[in-house]
Amino acid sequence: MLHMKWFDSDYDYIDEFTTQWNERYKKIKRIGIILSVVLILIGILCFAFPEKVFTTIQIIAAIGLIVWGACEIYSYITTTFFFRDAMWLASGILNILLGCLLCTMPVTITVSTLTFLFAFVLLVNGIQKITWGSRLSFFRVINTNYLSLTGWVNLLLGIIFMVMPFQSALVINYILAAYLIVAGISLLIEVVSMKRI
Repeated sequence: MLHMKWFDSDYDYIDEFTTQWNERYKKIKRIGIILSVVLILIGILCFAFPEKVFTTIQIIAAIGLIVWGACEIYSYITTTFFFRDAMWLASGILNILLGCLLCTMPVTITVSTLTFLFAFVLLVNGIQKITWGSRLSFFRVINTNYLSLTGWVNLLLGIIFMVMPFQSALVINYILAAYLIVAGISLLIEVVSMKRI
């Protein structure tokens, strides 16, 4: 049976979040930097070798997206209840699905499907970053300007992919490259900005 956790005005939720954050931010920061660099490098490879190594890059990108999705789900599970953001769970699941699709689908089907999926994932990630930033800003936990910036960039790219799906499908390698580079840069900005609270 699912039970709801009620707000306890005597309990210090901000202190709980701060304690959890300080215990694990260095480990998450290291993992995030490595993952963001890998995503950016894979994106650059997609730009540099669009036809020759599409299959190889497709598999490497799929693995990167699956790991990123797993990290987002892990963040959702381990974050304090009142700071938990359901968009992490949705984004994590979408990134894992996107990674699985990249691994298993033939190129002809992948092109049209990925365009819409990329757009949807970018929109969800953008909304998640903006809402998470506003929540942290409300509690005055950390400066969240970087979250708002990366959220708006993700939203803008998601809208572009939704508005121009067929043009986007023609340049799927470049879309994949742009998505991976934006995701990597967004993640890098977030983890570099992490500090002890």
